[in-house]
Order: sequence, then structure tokens, then C-alpha cells
Amino acid sequence: MEITPRASDLMPHALLLLKEAGHELRKGEIESAMRAKVLEMHYSYRAPALTFALTYLKRQGLLDNPRHGVWGTTEQGRLAQMTLPQAREIERRLEREYLNKKQKQQKREG
Repeated sequence: MEITPRASDLMPHALLLLKEAGHELRKGEIESAMRAKVLEMHYSYRAPALTFALTYLKRQGLLDNPRHGVWGTTEQGRLAQMTLPQAREIERRLEREYLNKKQKQQKREG
């Protein structure tokens, strides 16, 4: 059975990668670096997990996505240190917000 990472497993590493780069990176560059990191973590690579990780970091104000497929750190992101427990909490909170929004929308429609 393959073990795939959650977005929260990748968030600290993606943030660190972009901070260390010191400039914006294309998503392909991020994917290449993260693919190696994921294998090092003994997971199977899963592109959607990285997409969610980048999106969650953006929603936290740590990353910017100035153009399609281009990502960089914000000032807040350059100063941030993220642990796995912090990433897990962010992921849980954003997933709860999404589910609550979806439930409210369904109530309005039905």
C-alpha cells in the first residue's frame, strides 16, 4: 500500500524551499524539489497534496501567487517558522471552514 502525504506534511517543507530560494519559483521547480523531499520522507508523491499545501500557505498570508504557476514568499512568510503541528492545525481549520461553507450553501439551495 502506498502512503501519500497530506498537504500539512508538505507545508513546512514548501515554505522552507521558497524561503531558501529567495525568489519566486515556478510550480514545476517546486514540484521537482518537493518530489525529492517526499521520497526522502518515505511517501509516494501526490501532486494534489502540494497544490493544497501551496494554497493553504497562501491563505495564511505566507505565500504569494503573483502569476499563474509562480509562487513566492510574502514578508510574513519570510519571517515565519512552521512546524508540522502548526501545519496540521492550519489544515484542519481550513478544511472545517470549507465544510461549513459547503453545508451553508447546501441549506440555501435545498
